[in-house]
Amino acid sequence: MIKSKPLTVFVSYSHRDKKHLLKLKAHLAGLELEGAIRCWWDGLIEPGVLWERSLISAIGSADIVVLLLTADFINSNYCVETELKSARERERRGQIDIVPILVDDFDLGSHWIGKLQMISVDGKSLVASRSGARGWTSVVTQLRRKFDSFRGHRPVLQALNEVEEIVHSAEHSPNIGSVAPIHDSPLFGGGVLSVGSFWKSANLMDEGAIVRVKGTLSRFAPMLMGHPNEKRILHREFRRAIEINRGFGERKRLTISACMSISAGQMVHWEKRAQNTKRLLGLYESIVRNSIPIFIRQDYYSKFVESMMFESKGAGCFEAVISGRVIELDNTYVRRFLHRQGLDKILPSFVMENLGRGALALDVGDIGTGVEFISYDSPYLDGDVWVAVEDVNSAERFVTGFVDLTNSSQRDEELLRIKSEIGDARIIAIYDRLPALSELIDGN
Repeated sequence: MIKSKPLTVFVSYSHRDKKHLLKLKAHLAGLELEGAIRCWWDGLIEPGVLWERSLISAIGSADIVVLLLTADFINSNYCVETELKSARERERRGQIDIVPILVDDFDLGSHWIGKLQMISVDGKSLVASRSGARGWTSVVTQLRRKFDSFRGHRPVLQALNEVEEIVHSAEHSPNIGSVAPIHDSPLFGGGVLSVGSFWKSANLMDEGAIVRVKGTLSRFAPMLMGHPNEKRILHREFRRAIEINRGFGERKRLTISACMSISAGQMVHWEKRAQNTKRLLGLYESIVRNSIPIFIRQDYYSKFVESMMFESKGAGCFEAVISGRVIELDNTYVRRFLHRQGLDKILPSFVMENLGRGALALDVGDIGTGVEFISYDSPYLDGDVWVAVEDVNSAERFVTGFVDLTNSSQRDEELLRIKSEIGDARIIAIYDRLPALSELIDGN
């Protein structure tokens, strides 16, 4: 359903690329006619109006900023230093999305834009794809998904789309060396910071340093990344806020379910996509909130980790020591999620300001890093099983369970109950995609 108020889409482009702007506007015309969006560009500034003030004001009221990326754009001082800087400040506060469209190939170098998930055509720039109208249609289809996510009435899909951007940003952390098992590494046993508790030692870690830590390595990755104390505070303040703001609870039951589960440490199994060079897993200490995101290079995962996961006989986890290179994630998605669901209006301001900062992860697969197997005798690991379904009236709802992920009999019993509650509803997304759950849902 389209909201009565259209989303404001600010288009940032180099004037040398005006032909691309006109193509984009032509292909967005259908969405504008639907009332879904209102497209803003500098050609709408009236003569005699202070144009720079108008531009900054337009960015300040925009919902989404679309970048038409070319070499001319990145070389435009005004685009980068004024428009992009202003947009980045609002994006860090969780108020807007920045959506780059890769129009033509160029070298971004180490610019932070490279960590954003770009819209492209079959992995190529629009120009390189030589696809003409078909390419622009593909771009607008991808933009429509972004617009639907932004509206806030589909929190399940929104959260999935947002976390996808974090996974993408980790793809761009540098690979220092070739794939090697940990015992073959020249740095093994030296130049590595061994820690008993990852998060208690976080202030000692520099980005790029190699850290060695023990835990339960699981195929289920954390949904909300960052320090466990941050997650605990969000969970606590959210519970308090919905108790005080009872009216919000009546209007936003779906948002409450989503936020409660995410802030409690919800896990999700990220299927490998063709373009991904790394797998996202999680390392845990007893409870899912104590999670460390682990990004493992696909070639290392295939050679050294996949067989260990297979031998876990469906548990999808085992005890391990991880030696990984510290990377920092751009985890501002959680502020965007809360802002779009209206939660920033009922949560204390300090919660919104601090969320998503200091989200660290470990990158595994290059020289000096690796996974050491300990045993399949994993301790208790509690977590939610959360299935999002769509009823006949297109409304989202959740069917949830709570189980020790290392206890196969308890897990299977809970999954049978979940299947009966799903009934004939259409499944949108499965969080904690256990093999047994897929079999039960498929009726096998």
